[in-house]
Amino acid sequence: MTKKVAPTPKDVVAQDNRMNLARYDLSPVQKKLVAMVYSKVRLEDDDFHEYEFHRKDVARLLHRENDNDFEWLKPELKRLQKQLAELPNEEDPTGWISSVFFPTISYSPKTGMIGFQLAPKMKPYFLKLQREYTLVPLPYVMGLSGKYAIRLLELVMQWWAVIERTKKHTISVEVEDLRQAWGLGTKYREMRDFKKTVVDRAVLELNAARYGFQVEALMVRDGHRGSASRFDFTVIRLKKDDPVPVDPSTPEDETVEGLSAERRVWYEKILREVQAEGDLLPLAGYSSEFIRNNAQQVEALKRLRELHPLRKRATKAKR
Repeated sequence: MTKKVAPTPKDVVAQDNRMNLARYDLSPVQKKLVAMVYSKVRLEDDDFHEYEFHRKDVARLLHRENDNDFEWLKPELKRLQKQLAELPNEEDPTGWISSVFFPTISYSPKTGMIGFQLAPKMKPYFLKLQREYTLVPLPYVMGLSGKYAIRLLELVMQWWAVIERTKKHTISVEVEDLRQAWGLGTKYREMRDFKKTVVDRAVLELNAARYGFQVEALMVRDGHRGSASRFDFTVIRLKKDDPVPVDPSTPEDETVEGLSAERRVWYEKILREVQAEGDLLPLAGYSSEFIRNNAQQVEALKRLRELHPLRKRATKAKR
C-alpha cells in the first residue's frame, strides 16, 4: 500500500534501542531522509507501507526550498539506496545482519513525488515495538547538521525518560562500539583526533541546538593499559533559566561538520558563489581538484564568519 504523506513538526521516529548503535555511515542528508521516512511508521502498524513525499516538501525539510531543480538530491538518493546498515541478529545476539534502508527509491518528474520502499529486514526495529525503544522527534534531527551529532542525539533520547526523572544521567559507550556504530572505519584512529574531531564537535553542536539539555563527554582510560576504553556522556536536563552556548564552536574551531542548520544554509550559498568564481579558470591554479575543493571550503567558512559572525553570549534554555 502506498501512502502520500508530508513531513510535520509532530513527526517522531520510533526505533528499537538497538538501532542507536547499529553500524552505518550515512551523510547528514541521507540520515535525515531515513528519519523523515521512518517517522511515518506507526507503532501499531502491522506492516511497512511505501511512502511518497513531494519533492518540494523534502526540499523544505532539508532547508533547500530555494533550489528549484532536483539535481542536488539525486546523488544522495542513489547513494542512500546502496547504503548498508549492520544490525544485531535476533537469532544470534553475537552476530549481525546487513540490510539497506530502502531497497527501492523512485521519482516521478511529472508528479514531483519521491517514493520510498522500506526494507523488510528493518521491520523488527520499527514495527510493533513494545519495550526498549527510542522516540526521536523529527524536528530535532532536522535542526542538526552533523551526522555524528544526530547519532549522539539518538543515544540521548534513548535515556530521555530517565533524564527527565533524575535530571542527570551518564551514558557509557565503549570506544570501539562508538567507532563501529558511527562508521568510522580507519578514520581518526588517534584517540586525540577522534575525541576532538568527532566526539567534541558532536557534543558542541548538540548543546548549541538548545533542546533543553546539556551533554558533557568524558574519555575514560583503562586502568591497566592507560588507553581510552569508553566515553561517558553525562546528560543534564536544563532548567528554564540555565544558560547554554548559542553556537557549536568558537570562530577558530568552526567546521563544516559542526555548522547549525541555519549557518549551513548560509555556508552552502557562499560556497556556491566561491565555486562559481573558481570556474573561470581550470582548477584555478591548484594542483588537484581535491586541493581546490578544500581551499574553496576554507574560503567559504572565512566569508561565513565575516558575513554572519558567531554570537558570543549565552541564551536561556528551552523547556
